[in-house]
Amino acid sequence: MGLVSSPNKRSSHKLPTPVGGGVPLVCAFLFSVLLLFIHRDLADKEFIILIGGGLIIASVSFLDDLRSVPVLWRLLLHFFSVTAGVLLTGGLPPVQTGYLFLDLSWYGSVIIIFFLVWWLNLFNFMDGIDGIAGVETVSVVLSAVFIIHFCKQKTDTDVLLLILLMASVLGFLWYNWPPARIFMGDTGSTFTGYSLGMIALITNEKGLLSLWVWFILFSVFLVDATMTLLIRIVRGENFFKAHRNHAYQYIALLLAKNRGISGEKTRARAHLTVITGVAAINLFWLLPCAFFAALRPEWGGVIFGIAILPLVCCRVGLSIISHKQFI
Repeated sequence: MGLVSSPNKRSSHKLPTPVGGGVPLVCAFLFSVLLLFIHRDLADKEFIILIGGGLIIASVSFLDDLRSVPVLWRLLLHFFSVTAGVLLTGGLPPVQTGYLFLDLSWYGSVIIIFFLVWWLNLFNFMDGIDGIAGVETVSVVLSAVFIIHFCKQKTDTDVLLLILLMASVLGFLWYNWPPARIFMGDTGSTFTGYSLGMIALITNEKGLLSLWVWFILFSVFLVDATMTLLIRIVRGENFFKAHRNHAYQYIALLLAKNRGISGEKTRARAHLTVITGVAAINLFWLLPCAFFAALRPEWGGVIFGIAILPLVCCRVGLSIISHKQFI
């Protein structure tokens, strides 16, 4: 079917690699969601959000993997799916800042719609080296399940949704572990980003995990992708053009060059080092921050700022030490 990624100057791989890994991932998770619904363990609106929106996102991304789909059409379908999910979950509830509750009304829903569309697209942008999207998903889900288990009650279905998504991604990660034998492609990355975002909305609506907690858990991808975009805009670059300027890509390239040898094994070791770092940040820094935000929800925004501060500083530092350009 032509689902093969051929190396180019922006690639982090050197051999032609299949990109159909997202298809079985999507099928595994959606089939699991269908079984949950059949057994009456899943609400109708949650089923519609995950199955309906998920199929739309996966389908347009699969077509994009086969042959390029215009950006406008992709974005329209992204906005449609995300908007439906936000409306079905009741929009954005009042945001707690300190001891004050800020009701943003429909403005809040618009903000969260744009954020989630950005999130599912940045998840695709961040899937640029072996294993990174899978490791990010697994570590974020493990963190969320840990927080729900210790802070909340009556969460069987919601925890099961998270575990099923993680299990689907683990099945793919087995083949994507450095050196990767297969890639997610847009199909898997945008679908996984969408599913994580929708589960975040569902748990927020139920009062299980606030959006501040999820923002903290998403911080590694969120900070790198957002700051990379802002830097490219400031530099006047075409930010729609594909590039290899994310921090994780720069670090992987730097690690490979410092070894002084080339080849797939060297790149695989560099990729493995980077994704191990991502997992460590998620589990040993962001998880404690998110756990504290769950215990003290009134300070969620402040804790989010504290959590991303070192990530922002590291991202700025990488830009400064780059001799060629901001990355």
